[in-house]
Amino acid sequence: MHYLLTILFTVLFAHTASAAWYPIQDGEDLGSQRISLPDNSSWRGRIGDEVVVVWKDGAAERTFTGNIRHISELYIKVASQAAGSERVIFVANIISLKNAGDGSSDNADVGKVVIQDKADETSDSKTTKASDSPDLSKQGVFILPMTGMVGTEFRDEEIRKIVKQADARGQGQVIVLDINSGGGYVIESKIINSVIDDACERHTVVAWIEHAISAASNASLHCDQIIFRTTGHTGGITTIMGNAAVDDAQLEVRIKLLEDTLVKKNRPIEWGRCLVREDTFLSATKDPETGEVTWYDTLEGEKVFSHRGQNLVFSSQDAVEYGFAMGIADTPEEVAELLQLNEGEWELAGNGKELNEKWVTMGERFTRALKQDMAELRSLGGSRRDINKIIAIYKSWIAWHRKAPNWAWQKIPTIAQLEKMIEDLKYQLRQMANGGGGRGSGGGGGGGGRGR
Repeated sequence: MHYLLTILFTVLFAHTASAAWYPIQDGEDLGSQRISLPDNSSWRGRIGDEVVVVWKDGAAERTFTGNIRHISELYIKVASQAAGSERVIFVANIISLKNAGDGSSDNADVGKVVIQDKADETSDSKTTKASDSPDLSKQGVFILPMTGMVGTEFRDEEIRKIVKQADARGQGQVIVLDINSGGGYVIESKIINSVIDDACERHTVVAWIEHAISAASNASLHCDQIIFRTTGHTGGITTIMGNAAVDDAQLEVRIKLLEDTLVKKNRPIEWGRCLVREDTFLSATKDPETGEVTWYDTLEGEKVFSHRGQNLVFSSQDAVEYGFAMGIADTPEEVAELLQLNEGEWELAGNGKELNEKWVTMGERFTRALKQDMAELRSLGGSRRDINKIIAIYKSWIAWHRKAPNWAWQKIPTIAQLEKMIEDLKYQLRQMANGGGGRGSGGGGGGGGRGR
């Protein structure tokens, strides 16, 4: 029992503050990672997971089973001890990727995650009360609150759903991402940015910013237009791994990607470096007659935005005056006015608010349940009755991996670990039934529950 508890609490409290988007070295486990697959689904897993991958090799279709040794945005490396071989497989060629055993009910959500599932199809295709009977002659404005940590509450799944609703109404709709987030996981950010880029091909995507820092700020720069609330601010696109900043070479790659986005969206390339690095300057001079802004990577401009030792952050007033944002709005009507949508020619559409509230509520339920479970585990001992209670808790955690994966993978052991812990507990029960196990050796909470 002590062995199981040590595993449990080591996993529970060994958190990584942030994940990086760049390739992971072979065998280096940085926690759960996620990659976007060509069929518009995604896979979440970690170094060491046993997976079954099917990929295109020219005209052939091949299948390989092995353990993940490397994860990056471009390729994965899978090694098989049984076959004594290793495969490098490019993500663009993958047909399917799932954890070994995903055919069973206990593993259904570890591997390939289909973003739009049938259970949500009916509710997600409905519009809000404001557009229960949509007037298709009007411009549809779809507002989706994007709150909390990027990769946990702030997810690509909800963006995909609201984009699907806009697609159903026809091209040329307006999707407003109502952002209030302090950032989060950079790997998740990359997937979110890709979904936004795709939506921009068919619709006008607007970042409506209250608080957008780091990964959330990056997401806003992929939008076609940026609007601030009165108290809005954004910037500080930092990249860290655990508690340490990444090295200069990796930062330079990150800066280049950001600069490419700025150029694509007709925004000043000078913003990129000082959004990411703290050892840069940014200033600007605005021509009082023409309004043209000249940007400098020195302090020679009349308005200084970034000194050494700080990342660039825009307030709402500065953002509008110097062209980072098109204006300030505190209501959907004011947003529409800035977008030059005339009254009577547009309507609120979709169920973006409900999508956000549904997912945030799910996270709150998970957090409450986990707190209750942890309290109960600390009170349990090694009797048959208590061991069965522990097994029941672990099974409920497997269910949470399916219902709330973005929270579960950060807070509780993986499904594979939980299954192993359950099997060990069942073995202990069998030993006790045969007279060889006694009463066990400690409760569900154990002395290790406070360790980090």
